[in-house]
Amino acid sequence: AHGYNRIEAFLPHATDFGFFLHKIRFLRWADQHLPPRSSSPLQSPPPDAQDNDPLLSVVYLWGATLSSDADLRAQGGAYLTDAIQRLSTAFQSTDALLLRIALGFNVDDHWPDIVHVLQAEVLLANYFYHEGRFVEARQHTACAVTLALSCGLHQIRLSTAPQPAHVDIS
Repeated sequence: AHGYNRIEAFLPHATDFGFFLHKIRFLRWADQHLPPRSSSPLQSPPPDAQDNDPLLSVVYLWGATLSSDADLRAQGGAYLTDAIQRLSTAFQSTDALLLRIALGFNVDDHWPDIVHVLQAEVLLANYFYHEGRFVEARQHTACAVTLALSCGLHQIRLSTAPQPAHVDIS
């Protein structure tokens, strides 16, 4: 679209804007969630209207924002509206998952959905900070923090984390 691709424009700067997912896995996932006419996520059209995952919408918003293509940048408002709508819908469905987590139910099959909503919130918050829209930025930051805390992500310990050295005081 317009010579520059949204994902391709975003990925080199992804970590600057809070992208924490594994890039190769993200590209594989994106490739599976693009309309069939797309052969690669690096040559992708806008997200399919049937796909409610907000992550591609927010990545496309960033890609349009970072693109050197003036026509693509001009579509930023439409990408923003789409991203906000998809994120709102996804966040509402995530509420049911959070209740299941709180009640002790297994939601392992839904972790990718939760992580994608969290990633989308972080990226959208950083988009608003980048644009100087601090009220919206704080709102999406608060949503990301609430989601992370509700899922217990603040309590996860890496199994490869350095362990304190055993000190023999005898």
